[in-house]
Amino acid sequence: MKPHIQKMITKNEAKQWVFHLQGNAEKLEFMETFFANTSTLWAYKAIHPRVGNSAADIWRYAVLWMFGGLYLDDDSYLEATYDEVNIRSFSSMYTTSNPLSVP
Repeated sequence: MKPHIQKMITKNEAKQWVFHLQGNAEKLEFMETFFANTSTLWAYKAIHPRVGNSAADIWRYAVLWMFGGLYLDDDSYLEATYDEVNIRSFSSMYTTSNPLSVP
């Protein structure tokens, strides 16, 4: 895990935030579970791997639509605590395209 992500988690986990790290396999499982037999899943799977960012956008919007919360890429950093940002959900999600960095 990247050090800046570990720092954000450590700074915020004592405040009842829940953290989820998701790789590509977990993203596909989420889409197949919550969007089975939908055009959303079809679009997610139809995107060519060379433009995988578009698939990640669909997945990101799907997660936020289902659960709300805060989404950060693994190259994001936030100095403030999540409570200071005034997010009204108790979960956040980080993603990586490198499955070796997912614990």
